[in-house]
Amino acid sequence: MKAALRHPRARALCALVLLCAGASCQPQPTTPELAEGPVELALKTADGEPVRLSALRGKPVLIFVFTTYDDVSQLALGTLEHFLTARKDVTALGLAVQPDPEKLLPLYRDSLDVSFELTYDPDNRVVAGDSALGEIPTIPTYVLLDDTGRVAARHTGGLDEGGLAGLCAVLDE
Repeated sequence: MKAALRHPRARALCALVLLCAGASCQPQPTTPELAEGPVELALKTADGEPVRLSALRGKPVLIFVFTTYDDVSQLALGTLEHFLTARKDVTALGLAVQPDPEKLLPLYRDSLDVSFELTYDPDNRVVAGDSALGEIPTIPTYVLLDDTGRVAARHTGGLDEGGLAGLCAVLDE
């Protein structure tokens, strides 16, 4: 058993199983204090270019909060990428929350084939829990914004494609 867990994918799968065992893989309800108005964040891309959430209004945005060094985040990234091929009405935005994202994110992005923008919060307000997203207790976390920029749904922990579909189902109501 020990030898099998030395393989990175085996460790990632075990981490995901443990994560899902401790937390439901179904979307959690939105907290009222997060749903009051449009979310605004001033982020930067891996190249240091500014991104404002307000510029993405008019289309739903799924914010994938992750770290570059977390196996569960890496596994979830692949699942999200595959899910987005079927859900073209949703714009995804990766948000790295970790030390030195401006140094690590370009390398991470260049080593992967990701179809959506990877960003970070240069002011570290998301990490501090002092942003419009509120506290991010666990990585990965998904925050779905509707086309007006308001929080429509939120989930903390890993999601499979069915869970992502369930999270985005609020857009179809």
